[in-house]
Amino acid sequence: MEFSLAELKNNLDSKIVLLGMTDDFRSNPAYYTVLSEIKRLLDQLNVDESTVVRIAGKTIFFVCLSSTGSRFSATITCAIPNNLVFSVTEDRPNQKIEDKTFGERDIVELIAMYDPIFKSISTYMSGSTVDNLNCEVNTCNNTSWSERKEFNAYGIMMEREYKGFPKVLLSVDKNLITEALMLDIPRQAFGDTFWKDKYNIRNVITRDKLDTAKVIYENKVDGERYVTMAPLSQKQSLRYLILPKGFETRPNNVTIGKLTEEQISELIKRETHPKVAMGLRLLTDGREEYSYNSAMDKNFLHMKTARP
Repeated sequence: MEFSLAELKNNLDSKIVLLGMTDDFRSNPAYYTVLSEIKRLLDQLNVDESTVVRIAGKTIFFVCLSSTGSRFSATITCAIPNNLVFSVTEDRPNQKIEDKTFGERDIVELIAMYDPIFKSISTYMSGSTVDNLNCEVNTCNNTSWSERKEFNAYGIMMEREYKGFPKVLLSVDKNLITEALMLDIPRQAFGDTFWKDKYNIRNVITRDKLDTAKVIYENKVDGERYVTMAPLSQKQSLRYLILPKGFETRPNNVTIGKLTEEQISELIKRETHPKVAMGLRLLTDGREEYSYNSAMDKNFLHMKTARP
C-alpha cells in the first residue's frame, strides 16, 4: 500500500490501525497524545508532502531528501503487541567550520507501551546525535538524551522525567554507526542500567494533585539541585505536566493558594475530553485545603555548588 506523507499526517490513526493497533490501546486518551507527538516530529521534517509512504507488514516507512540536502528515513511499527514505535533519522550534508569538514547524523525514537492490566501508557522518547568533527579515523562524537512519560488509565500524565547525557567518543565511523548504537545510551536512561545515573541533567515532574506537582532538578555540570512543589500551568490542559512560565529559572519563592470548589470545577470544565475530565475529578481530593509556601517547606532545596 502506498500513499503520500500528507495523507499519513492527516490520517495517522487510521494508518496505524492497519498495523494492528488494538482498540484497548486506542481507548486511552494518551494514545492520541502520542499521535500528536509523532505528527509534531513529522511536521518538523523539511520534506515534500507528496513523499511516497509505504506499508509492509506491520511497518509504515519512507525515505526522502529535503530541499537542504538532508536524507530522512522514518518508520512507524506495531511489531510487538501493545507497543508503538516511531523513529526518524536525518543524515545532514557535510558542513564546514573554518578548514574542517564534518558530517552529522540525528535520530529520534518514540516508544509507547500500553499496559493491559492497569490500562496505562508509558512513553520513552530518545534522541541522539553523532558527528565526526575533530575525530580520528573510525571514531565519532555522540550526545544523547531521553524523556519518560507516564499516563494513567484516564490519559492523564502522572510523571515525566528527562535526562541529558554528556558527550562521549564512540569507536565507530559516523557513516557506519547503527541506530542501535546511537540509541544505546538513551535507551538505558531508565531502569537498573549502567547509564541510569550517568546523566549531566535530570528533571523530574511528579503529579501531586489536580494542578500541583513535585519538581526535582539536577545539573551535575553546574552543581545545581532544586526541589520544590509547583503549580501546573493553567494555560494548557491540566492533563499534561507543564510548569508555568518562569519556572525555567527555578524560583526560590513558590506559593500555591487554596482553591474553592467553584474554581476546581472551572478548571475541570476546560478539559474537553470526558474521560480525561473524569480522571481529573479523581485528583481533587484535599485540594480545597491544600496550599504551599516554599519558605515554610523544610524539604525545599535550591543549591548551586561553585565549579572548581
